[in-house]
Amino acid sequence: MLVDYLCGYDADDNEGKEEDWSEISAEQISALIIAGDALGSDFPISSNKSGGGSDFEDEYSLEAQQQRDEIANTLAQRLKELDNWIALLCASLDVYLMPGKHDPSNLLLPQPPIHPCLLPWSHSFDTFHSVSNPFQIEIDAIEFCLFVELFCCY
Repeated sequence: MLVDYLCGYDADDNEGKEEDWSEISAEQISALIIAGDALGSDFPISSNKSGGGSDFEDEYSLEAQQQRDEIANTLAQRLKELDNWIALLCASLDVYLMPGKHDPSNLLLPQPPIHPCLLPWSHSFDTFHSVSNPFQIEIDAIEFCLFVELFCCY
């Protein structure tokens, strides 16, 4: 539904809907900025369980290898879904993707853009921009300076 709205599909088709949830039409949207954690805030899946053995046994056990394989498969699946979703949006508007804490980028600031090989279909569009964190841009004569917080101390 979000992709349809941002791309302008069904913008005037509000049959059977009593409420208009937005005053903004799709024609007024010129860009989408995804500011970190595009793969989800629950990724990567981590486990703090200790097997009761040594660190070496916990790191190189069959269970640890299976968990690493599961994380790699989940990452590949989520990257493919994200690539497809962004590519759909790139057909209609500019998309800016900033890395966050849970994205495949380093955690040192400034974070570099997400590598093109991870989102090959999206990178084939001129309207896709993988950007660093922090990031500064001017869109429609409005200056934006964006920063995705990586750590929060309580």
